[in-house]
Amino acid sequence: MRFLSNIQDLKMKQVLFVCLGNICRSPGAEAVFNALIGKNGMENKLSCDSAGTAAYQIPGHLIRFMISTGLITLSGWTGRMYAI
Repeated sequence: MRFLSNIQDLKMKQVLFVCLGNICRSPGAEAVFNALIGKNGMENKLSCDSAGTAAYQIPGHLIRFMISTGLITLSGWTGRMYAI
């Protein structure tokens, strides 16, 4: 991936994906990004997390699909609200 190839010499960077309830878009983006990080061997250069502007507790349709395909698990997952 082009965007990953340019960061070989950088220090550890953290990415936070934020959406409304942390039940669909941001945890989905986190799962995809973590898969890309692992696929490209960048675990020591990038980490990511997700949060919402609110914290809902029912997984959205994207998350249920990702669970059904084995991309992610709900082990330890809970909607999390972003706080400054």
